[in-house]
Amino acid sequence: MTKLKSLDILPFLTLFFISIWGVYYTQKGATPMIFEVRRINPSTTILNFTLGYKNSVAGSFYLNYLQYSGICEQNPEQAPSNNQGNTLGNILDFDMPPSRCNLSWSYHMLDVISEMVPRFRSIYILGGVVLSVIVDDREGARRIFEKGLKYFPNDQNLNFRAGYHYLYEIQDKKRAAELFNVSLKNGGAGWLASLIAGIYTESGQTQIAKVLLEDFLRTEPTGYAKQRAEQKLKEIRAILAK
Repeated sequence: MTKLKSLDILPFLTLFFISIWGVYYTQKGATPMIFEVRRINPSTTILNFTLGYKNSVAGSFYLNYLQYSGICEQNPEQAPSNNQGNTLGNILDFDMPPSRCNLSWSYHMLDVISEMVPRFRSIYILGGVVLSVIVDDREGARRIFEKGLKYFPNDQNLNFRAGYHYLYEIQDKKRAAELFNVSLKNGGAGWLASLIAGIYTESGQTQIAKVLLEDFLRTEPTGYAKQRAEQKLKEIRAILAK
């Protein structure tokens, strides 16, 4: 019995000495040890092992996604600005560089969650914008938006956000106009009509980008997500001020 009790306290003693060691070396100015945990892309094969608890597993995955939603495993550097010109016309006309990410970990997480709970609206409404604006995963965002539109084809907000992605990140004005039109027909704000009419003008495109970014910031993102959205919004407002 005594031996068993001794074994029981070993983990606590180990943690105690590790803590003391960490404090000692930190105070000495030593570089702390950093353990990098790589996130592995999940697979849809998980669907075969949920044992009837898809909603619970999806919820667990979503909580994990929220903690690391802005990361890019392929390129840890922060996403560069696409604003390489002084006007929105220049931004939309130059050849876009490759995305910082392509089908990132964030995309795979959202994709698997959507397979478990296809009508989980938030993963399309919020996840698509995070992939588009924060992660800079244009193809991942396109796939998530299109997947969401299969389940919510007449969703006003989803069509508007997908339209922004097609206009500003993919530069597909025709598809963007289609999506904005669906948004308008399903309760979108009346001013969308004038924006659709001006979609081929710089001012119309700028207004669309401004509205979406302001709407995204109202969801109160934090950290890099907030920083990235505010940076883009600042660029848009600078263009409008000219």
